[in-house]
Amino acid sequence: MCYIQAVNALAALADPTRRRIVELLAERPHDVAELNAHFPISQPAVSRHLRVLREHGLVRSRPEAARTGDGDQATLSVLAVAHAGKGSAVRSGMLAATGDLVVFADADMATPPEELPKLTNALETAEVALGSRIQPDGSDMRATQPRYRRFLGAVFHTLASIWVVGDVKDTQCGFKGFSHEAAQDLFSQQKVTSIVFDVEIIHLARRRGYSIAVVPIRWEDVRGSRMRPGAALALKVAWDLFRIPLLHRSVRKRR
Repeated sequence: MCYIQAVNALAALADPTRRRIVELLAERPHDVAELNAHFPISQPAVSRHLRVLREHGLVRSRPEAARTGDGDQATLSVLAVAHAGKGSAVRSGMLAATGDLVVFADADMATPPEELPKLTNALETAEVALGSRIQPDGSDMRATQPRYRRFLGAVFHTLASIWVVGDVKDTQCGFKGFSHEAAQDLFSQQKVTSIVFDVEIIHLARRRGYSIAVVPIRWEDVRGSRMRPGAALALKVAWDLFRIPLLHRSVRKRR
């Protein structure tokens, strides 16, 4: 896909109903009536979603599929992996990816798909591109988050900077890109599967000597996170931050 096609496809998948349709079609062919049974919307509404997905090359109708002989299916892969945390899911996807450039983005599309060219442009000269919600003028797009999340984020950043990642100011932006080689190398060594996995990947990239670009991107707070701050989560995050440098103390720079 060219950049514009990829951006448009991501935009089409920003809708949760369309993402679920793609997942269902990846499992097996469905007709519209079968798909409709999975959603609390009308059949014409499902048909409209399918039309959008077809226009962006993400699904094919049966007449189109009949000419190629392989039935209705999504043109992207949906991986089924055991639930083991966000870091585990991202690792599985990154290691399965085969493109020259590999990008992951949060499913809530807090960073709009139109920002993708910023990462791919950065990856023309860098091997790792880190999306950042901090803008060149110093403004921080996280200012729209609830106050408690900004406080927890500030504490997290202070600990991560001192112990793990140095001067990277936004480790948790869910929009990062890698060359294929870097993605395979870094994610194959990832050990942490919690929300702290981003810090581990940045730490590994620095230790392995990959060139890193920090890319300011547009972002907006999307409410509805299933993360529930509490003592258990705080202890898990603190423990993961503490052990990252210890887990990778034998990792050396590439030759």
